Parts: sequence; C-alpha cells; structure tokens
Amino acid sequence: MRKLLFLVPAIIIVGCSSKPTLVGEWSATPEGSPQAQTFTFESGNKVKMASNMMGQNFILHGDYKEEAASLSITPQKLETPGLEASLQKQVDSAFAAQKGKPMSFSLKWISADEAELTPTTNANPAVPSTKVVMKRTKK
Repeated sequence: MRKLLFLVPAIIIVGCSSKPTLVGEWSATPEGSPQAQTFTFESGNKVKMASNMMGQNFILHGDYKEEAASLSITPQKLETPGLEASLQKQVDSAFAAQKGKPMSFSLKWISADEAELTPTTNANPAVPSTKVVMKRTKK
C-alpha cells in the first residue's frame, strides 16, 4: 500500500506534463547575425515574422505546421511599410517566387521557452542558412 501511495504522485506528474507549444511571441537572432527577428505564432497555425534589415521593416505572414521535431513555415504575404516604389517592385518579384513554398526546419526544444531551428532544406533562398535560437517573450 505504501508503494502505491508513492506511485500516485509520480503518475500524476508524468500525466500532467505536456509538450511545449510555439503559440506566443518569440525573439530570435540567426547565428552570426546582428539582425533580431520576432516570430509570432498564433493558434490556428498562423505565423508572423518581423525583421529590420538596413533600416527597412519586413513583415512576413504565413502558415506553420509543427510535426514531431520539425517545423515548416509557408510564406503567404509580405509587408514592407515605407519601402521606395522602385525597390518595392524588386521585392514583390522576389517574394512572388517564394510565396507558398514551405521553408523547412528541424525543431529542437531547449526548454518550454527556448527552441532551436535549423534549416533542413536550402531549396528556398528565404530560409536562413544557419540555425536560429528563439526565446519566448510572450505567451
């Protein structure tokens, strides 16, 4: 009977543990880059990635799918607030070639609030070529 009493809390603790979730806001800096990015994963598998390159804001909207130890992000829309018209055409053209093409990553959970993304394919030039460590900033 005494052994059973010790087993019950262990079963409850194991039964209550859940896998981490991406839902929330994350800060990320690709390895070897000073460029900080913000990822916002929403329930319903929507994602928003915001970054600033050379003073220009880029906001990518898309869909995401997490499976076991992998993550795919499929870009659907790109916003470039304030971009000069001459550059906007070039950006739109480059994005059109990437729209709807999944970017694939391996996903390694470091903790419930920290995860590492490593690209698994370079077929999409929008995929960073180095790993990215994301840290949760909001749930």
